[in-house]
Amino acid sequence: MSGIAVKIFCKESCVLRTTLSLADSFSYSIIDAMPPMQKTLVRWLDSYVAKKPLPLPPFFDTSDLSPFQQMILKQMATIPFGKTRSYRELAEMCGKAKGARAVGSGCGKNPFPLFYPCHRIVYSSGKIGGFTLDLEIKRRMLAFET
Repeated sequence: MSGIAVKIFCKESCVLRTTLSLADSFSYSIIDAMPPMQKTLVRWLDSYVAKKPLPLPPFFDTSDLSPFQQMILKQMATIPFGKTRSYRELAEMCGKAKGARAVGSGCGKNPFPLFYPCHRIVYSSGKIGGFTLDLEIKRRMLAFET
């Protein structure tokens, strides 16, 4: 994937948050990760760039999120690489059939973009929808995955 820089902020043996920004090429930095965790994250990132992502590593600290936000992340993680789901479909996956707006709000609070693929959530019409980060990041990520 070109054009995305990923920063992964860690403490001890967990990922606290990640950030994405526009760049000339794909790059990543992992800050304060313990060596085994860093190795696993690098392996996951390399597999993602090869378009064959491994299962999500278990290092993400979601304790500051509400149970509903945690459910949104859990369900987002099940969306296959290269596929999208609508806000409505994600709401249904979370057991909240009429909760598309709440899901959109929850997606906007995702502390782990890329790993929990909020960029794969689009409008029911197929339009790209919103993205808390630069919308061009979402476009580039979706283009890379398809």
